Amino acid sequence: MKAYQLHIKNMVCDRCIYFVEQALKQLRIYKCEVELGQVSFLSSKNDIEERLELKLSKVGLSILRTNEEILLEAIKHEVSNYLDTLEQGGRKKALSAFLQKRLARNYHYLSRFFKDAEQTTLEFYVIAQKVERAKRFIRENELTLKEIAEQLHYSSLQHLSAQFRQITGITATQFKKQAVNKPNSGSISDALASLKTRGYFHHFEIRGKSLWYDQATKTVSLKNVALKEVYRFEDKPVKYGSSVIYEVETSKGVKGYMICQQ
Repeated sequence: MKAYQLHIKNMVCDRCIYFVEQALKQLRIYKCEVELGQVSFLSSKNDIEERLELKLSKVGLSILRTNEEILLEAIKHEVSNYLDTLEQGGRKKALSAFLQKRLARNYHYLSRFFKDAEQTTLEFYVIAQKVERAKRFIRENELTLKEIAEQLHYSSLQHLSAQFRQITGITATQFKKQAVNKPNSGSISDALASLKTRGYFHHFEIRGKSLWYDQATKTVSLKNVALKEVYRFEDKPVKYGSSVIYEVETSKGVKGYMICQQ
């Protein structure tokens, strides 16, 4: 039995964790720890890394191999932690000081490294991530735009609006109008919990012209199911685009859900 601790690229949200957990279950690995950016588990299978990477690649995730790849992902992960701290009401601290403490590297080195690797500045990346969080708040429709600006520690609503337009090409007000009536949820766990309270328990996967469910032990033809989109996550955590959750109901009354990338 060998211990594995793997760093995963693009693993930046709870639905990414869900995808990795499902991939490990399909590979019959149940004693594992999955968190943002990495996974730890035990396995006696010699080809487990290759098999896991094949499954991850289908949803835009991959195993990081080099120190440079791991550092780049660590910077993105710590940026997310920094914004979490701000969002949760923590005392505002300079990003440079935060990253230096968390990564034990000089900020100027990290900034140059990030720009060389991503072909964009670290500052611009942070702005884009803040705008993505603003979009999430707007979709949840629980805060006013002014309250969202305060939640994300913008100096003013005008400051938020300027950065929002810089990243998206439209104003926050225009985005809010577009977001009305679009099905989505703040997190995949909330979305799945909502489905299960309504009896949609089975996890379906599409393979060819069939849907597999119940740990891939049962199948049903696509012709014999009804699909309905119920949640759409539009923050595009991976290169393939949005994640969509469908309600699935077979002609025999079996109810479940399916998660797809679009």
